[in-house]
Amino acid sequence: VGSEMCIRDRPWFEKIQDKYAHSLDWSLKHRAIPLLAAVVLLPIVLLCVQAFVPPFDALMISTGSAPLRLLPIPFSAEQWQMLFNQSTYWQAFWNSLIWTVGACVVQVIVAFLGGYVLAKYPARWCVAIAGLYTLMMLMPPQMTLLPIYRVAYANKLLNHPMLLYAPIAFAPFGTFFMRQWLLRWPDELTEYLRLEGGSSVKLLWYCLAPYALPGMLALFALTFTEGW
Repeated sequence: VGSEMCIRDRPWFEKIQDKYAHSLDWSLKHRAIPLLAAVVLLPIVLLCVQAFVPPFDALMISTGSAPLRLLPIPFSAEQWQMLFNQSTYWQAFWNSLIWTVGACVVQVIVAFLGGYVLAKYPARWCVAIAGLYTLMMLMPPQMTLLPIYRVAYANKLLNHPMLLYAPIAFAPFGTFFMRQWLLRWPDELTEYLRLEGGSSVKLLWYCLAPYALPGMLALFALTFTEGW
């Protein structure tokens, strides 16, 4: 142990340590991370490129009569023209977009308010409800299909878009996500605002909403990706 401490006290040993630490940091930033990003983005790039395969070649590839090529030659936009010329496509596009954005907005608002209550109210039942939210997140979606159907049947919501987007708007993940975000808000700032005469509405609008804005944007993006 004594010899090891003597070696560590030498300046040259510290220089070697710094050199290897800098080399490892440079390798991670300039090699490992770009390589990982390329591997993650490769399926998306291939999907975008294969979208320009000519219709006949796409049919041959789907039936196995022709091999899949990384670069389709020639590039074709004929299928895109056929798609964009269909009025039913645009109707379905805007319908799904409007309903999804509405469900995401409701999800963010409900998650922000519910996360604030579960994170900052000093009550034992808040901890119990947060545990129930976690338990609901662990449930597979198949377990909730029958209860959702029975509730929709009782409220005459079958074959209605609300049946698709209401589970997205009130999903437990959003409240759990915002609770974890708002737990980092210092309680001392809340007490200071209370002493200055600030109400709960002012606290939420002027303090917590700007603080939680990055979390709400991330939640909106995740919910939109899942819902649309």
